[in-house]
Amino acid sequence: MTLEDLVESKWLNITSANDLLAATSRRDKRVVAIKDASLGLSVLPIPAIADSTANRYVGVRINLSAEDTIFVLAPTNYEIYRKGGTRDIFNAMWAEVQSGSIPLTRKPAKQDRKKKIGLKTAQFNATYGVPYSIARAAYASGEAIELETAPQVLEDLIANFVPVVEAATGQKTSFNSNLLLGYYPKMHMGYHQDNEPHIKGNIIASVSLGASAIMSFAEPKEHASDRSSKAAFSYPLAGTGGGMIQMGPGVNVDWWHKSECVGLARFVDTLRGLDESMVEGGGEREEGATEEEAKSGNEAE
Repeated sequence: MTLEDLVESKWLNITSANDLLAATSRRDKRVVAIKDASLGLSVLPIPAIADSTANRYVGVRINLSAEDTIFVLAPTNYEIYRKGGTRDIFNAMWAEVQSGSIPLTRKPAKQDRKKKIGLKTAQFNATYGVPYSIARAAYASGEAIELETAPQVLEDLIANFVPVVEAATGQKTSFNSNLLLGYYPKMHMGYHQDNEPHIKGNIIASVSLGASAIMSFAEPKEHASDRSSKAAFSYPLAGTGGGMIQMGPGVNVDWWHKSECVGLARFVDTLRGLDESMVEGGGEREEGATEEEAKSGNEAE
């Protein structure tokens, strides 16, 4: 399976931020075109990094408040097809997952109060670096793989995307927690809140490879009674290496988000900088979930 087998053709031909805006104009009723959302939107072409003649990524900046911002990023045609670009990275990752070199599996979850045996996380995942402690899929062991031992393809993905994050935000990053998720048919993530108190800095960045996804954001009061139709805004996230950056102290406190995978297979790598001395506790819970339900639910993207 190649990237072209999973990705809509429109994502393979992005050359400008206007292309990215046009790609959000869909008839799919689940998607509210970000250019029409009643938020402070501004087109943000990401400066060239690897090649002065071509932009690697383009993006749209969504200003939720004076301090809180979401960046929606998409790789250009150049970035997808250059040697070592996102197409090469996806194909290498697909091969590594198929061979078992990347241990993307459902992990044992902590037992709930009813002492159920055999609970596992809903998503296929692998954690490298400092473990991200989350309530909805709390590992029984809390194990994580040392970041230094991550396979080369994951190192390539991180090395490729971090400069883009820093160029978009204008900030240096220090990520030490790396959560890789695998989405397969009928897998999704409901509305949840990454209420993670141990973030160092104010940036969480994720990059997607494979099938596209629809990301939706809502304020708690907007989706409390009807989570399916009260999104403040939604946008498609390109599976060609599309990225999302959440920046600011209120993004994961004042807003909830969900993800719907559109396709057969999608890999999402989320980067965080966590305070290693405070990784126990914290985490997230889906809106309306009990403690027991939370432990058997989805991972946080």
